[in-house]
Amino acid sequence: MRTFISVEEAHELIRQVLPGPIPEMVPIRDVLGRVVLEEVISKEAVPPFENSAMDGFAVRSGDLEPDGGTLTCIGEVQAGAWPDAVVEAGSCVEIMTGAPMPMGADAVAPVEWTRREGSRIHIDRGLPLGRHVRPAGQDLKPGDAVLPVGARVGAAEVAALINAGYHQVTVGTRPRVAVISTGDELVPPGESLAQGQIRNSNGPSLAALVVESGARVTAQKTARDSRDHIAEVVAVALAESDVLVFSGGVSMGKYDLVREVLEELGFLFEFWKVRQRPGKPLAFGMLGEVPVFGLPGNPVSAGVCFGQYVRPSLLRMQGVADPSRPRWKARLTDSFPKPQGLHVFARGILSSDDSGLSVRPTGPQGSNLAMSLVRANCIVHLPAAWESAPRGAQVEVEMTSNA
Repeated sequence: MRTFISVEEAHELIRQVLPGPIPEMVPIRDVLGRVVLEEVISKEAVPPFENSAMDGFAVRSGDLEPDGGTLTCIGEVQAGAWPDAVVEAGSCVEIMTGAPMPMGADAVAPVEWTRREGSRIHIDRGLPLGRHVRPAGQDLKPGDAVLPVGARVGAAEVAALINAGYHQVTVGTRPRVAVISTGDELVPPGESLAQGQIRNSNGPSLAALVVESGARVTAQKTARDSRDHIAEVVAVALAESDVLVFSGGVSMGKYDLVREVLEELGFLFEFWKVRQRPGKPLAFGMLGEVPVFGLPGNPVSAGVCFGQYVRPSLLRMQGVADPSRPRWKARLTDSFPKPQGLHVFARGILSSDDSGLSVRPTGPQGSNLAMSLVRANCIVHLPAAWESAPRGAQVEVEMTSNA
């Protein structure tokens, strides 16, 4: 087992053993947030026919002088209908936005540019060929690329898939994740606290992060500080999960029993302890084919380690090629605490002014201070090689979901 490794080594070791995406075909109604595993090619032209971009009159542009002219309206076409009239010299057809262009017409005069007297339509200006007309295939032509492999589907992508002729798509299966909090001191939300007890915020918070990462929470359990109970909880979780995420029990305390129990079950550690703050006692390995993340119990450590290691892993298991979040360069407005030899994931507040991007601490950076995550809109990366992080230093900031 490797121990006290760098952040970069930890990422690489996880990538080497992480299971790849499993494909499944899902209907369009279930595709939001999923990751496509096959390149999506348009089956159809979008729009499928030439249509009007405005409510008005379909005309022959050559029938109008620069200052307009008067035409005879010979019919009407609305969206959803197909025109049967042919626009010949001196005529026009009333048309609605999105309706197919009638044969013979090559431009649309918006209704605001017209005045009607019975069937006579007075148009107050000329029109160039193609004005206010949407060509067939303007957005997509058959064979055009719609989405690349690894794209995550949002609302706009749902519309594009439907327009391109798809009613189902091959995507990566959403990993099933068990979240297991450990400790006799933990009390579920809504129950009264006895002396020495604290509320179990890690379990629900990590479960929420799993959902934000596109995966499914199949179990959210609390294990007591007992080898037998931890083993029992793990056995149940393994039967219904693809990934296990623990919070607590992986450090050096007398009752930190998760490591021992997992090893007894055949768990193969890839590493334990990373040169980072918060989250130094992070553990990772495989229990058979199931990745297991052992996160520290302090809420900031658990949340930061999830964002840095678990989130990208869950996204890769769904097919995302590059799960990294946006990063920017910014100037420190205040000094940050920086222990030598550790990569620090500081919680910061990024802002901009005329001089560019700047970032300041959320306040005290203790790993027990959950409000530092609430106040943050970014993670400030302070590399292990840095001896200090003084005011004015240029740093890399990683945007979080609160941005």
